[in-house]
This record gives sequence, structure tokens and C-alpha cells, in this order.
Amino acid sequence: MANGDFLYALPLPISSHILPSSRKKRKRDFVLDDEAFSQDDLITENTEYSAVVTPDERQQRRLAGQDVSRPPPDFPFPHAPQPKPRERDDEQSNTATFSNGKAHSLRLQHLATMTALLHKCLAARDYQRASRALALILRTEIGGRTIDLRHASLWAVGAEVLLRTPDHAQPGLISREGFERAKLFYDKMALQHPWHRSWPNVVNAQDFRLAMFSLWIYVVDEHKDTLLVQEMMAKELEVKRWELCEAERIAREMDTLLGTVPYIDDLELIRLRGMVALWCADLLEAVDALEIELEKDLPMIDKDLEQTWLNETTAQGDDPTGQVNDKVLRARNLANTMFARLPDGNEEDASLLDELNVDTAEFN
Repeated sequence: MANGDFLYALPLPISSHILPSSRKKRKRDFVLDDEAFSQDDLITENTEYSAVVTPDERQQRRLAGQDVSRPPPDFPFPHAPQPKPRERDDEQSNTATFSNGKAHSLRLQHLATMTALLHKCLAARDYQRASRALALILRTEIGGRTIDLRHASLWAVGAEVLLRTPDHAQPGLISREGFERAKLFYDKMALQHPWHRSWPNVVNAQDFRLAMFSLWIYVVDEHKDTLLVQEMMAKELEVKRWELCEAERIAREMDTLLGTVPYIDDLELIRLRGMVALWCADLLEAVDALEIELEKDLPMIDKDLEQTWLNETTAQGDDPTGQVNDKVLRARNLANTMFARLPDGNEEDASLLDELNVDTAEFN
């Protein structure tokens, strides 16, 4: 017992007095140095570790720049950035809106001016200026996008401008060069804007092909009338033969398209193909009639040669008159087939079918 009293009465070792105080001092100095280096980092670190959040939430809050010691902001956090001061937002939004609205308004005003100029030049048959106005319209950008040629039927205006050659001596006559340029334009538009099942009502290749064939027929008819009036060819027979050659060329290209999708079910193209077949039949009859009239005006020796040639072809089984009648009959039967594919209830188609039935019966 006495030993125990002396045990507790003994002085403590020197290390027990010095070491703890020195460790505390070094620790305090270390903390003070840290506080002097980055007080904010220390506070944030202590606060972050004291907050009760999951590691995933802490990572999201850190990336979003939100303090974990505070409650998260309302919806739509974290899908929207932190709002800026109101005054700065108002100033920036007003400036941006004014500049964008002013630029947008100027572009629309420029587009309206060029469109009015384009139609004025077309009305005055000034196709050279109309071409320049159309080029300026196509270079205009609205909202970072160029003008679509399919908008407001600009593609039709473009074809009209290409069709009319400004340097031609006669403005009313369409040159072959102008037609080839317009035809090439329609071909390119059809390739750039093909038919799509999801947007069947949008202007597409079907509209461009139909317009191209209609223009082709119009150009051939106008050239025929001009040649007959001006007598650029020696005889009417040559004009009719040229017209028949062009009509058959149109028919061949239409037949090629009608064998593919989606043209195989294009009612307007089917209707036009039937009309072209009737056109070819009429031209075959006209050419045959003109050739018969021409034979009457030949000299006697020429008539003998013609009769000799007819006898030889007949002996070989080739009857020119019968061949013409067969071609006419096939053309009218083709037209009858095309019109029969159209929906019922159209009076115009019904009248054409009645006419075809009468004409077909004449060859039976």
C-alpha cells in the first residue's frame, strides 16, 4: 500500500510533459499555415465532409457549382444553368433581340424587294434582269438557311428564266438552247428532291418530271407553228415529220419513267401519256395524208418509179399503208389503256374514251 502511495507520488517523466505539448504545437502551427494558405478551401472541405450527402450527389453538386451545405435549388436543377443577375440578363437579351430582329427584318425587306423586281422583270419580258434578281434571291439567307427553290414556285420561275434566252433576236421564240437548259434544270431538281413515302405531298421529282414533259410538248408545238408561218422548211410534210419524231421521243422517255416507282401510279403522268399517244396517232395520219398528196404532184417518170417501189415492197409482204394503220391503231389502243387506268367519274376522260372507241372501230 505504501508502495502504491510512493508510486503515485513519483514525478512524471520529462517526455510526458514535453512531447504532448510539442505535438499540439506542431499541429496548431500546421493548421495555422493551412489557414493562411487557403482559408476558403479549408472551410469548404470541412463543410463538405460535414454535409450528409451521397457520393453521387456530392459529385453532381460539385460539377454544377452548388454548395453541398445548402439545399439544392428548385426544378429544373440540374438540367439548367445557374441563373445570372437579372440586370445583366435583361441587358444582354435586349441587345441580342434588337440586333437579331434588325438583321432578320432587313433580310426580309431585301427578299420582298427582289421578289417584286423579279416579277416586274418577267412581266416586262426582261429576262436578263430577272435572272439577276433570281440569283440574288437564291443567295439570301434567312435564319442561316438559303432560300428553297420549291418555295413559292421559284423552281417554275427559274425554268422560265432559263427557257428564254435574252440574246435571241426574237423574244417570242423559244430557242433549242434555252429548252435544253430548262430541261437540264428540271432533271437536276428531280435528282435533288426525289419522291419520299413520308412526304408524298411535298414538291418532288414527280412534279418536276411532269412540268418538263408539259414544257417539251409546248416547245414542240410552238416550233411547229413558227416553222409553218415563217416557211423555214420547204414543205409542210417536213414539219409534220419533225413533229412526229419529237412526239415519239417524248413518248419513249415517258414510257421509261412509267415503268419505275413512283411514276407507275402517277395519274397525271398517265393522263399525259395517253394524250401523247393520241398526238402521235394524229401525226401519223397527217404524215400519211401529206405523202399521198405529194405523190399526185410527182412527174410521170417519178410516179412510175414510185409504183415500181410499191410493187416490190408489196411482194415482200411490206405494205406501207398497212404499217401506218397498224401504228395508228396501236397508238390509239395505248391511249385507251392509259385513260382506262384513271379514276371513274371524269367527264373529260369519258369523252376521250368515247372518241377513242369510235376511232378504233374504224380500223376493225
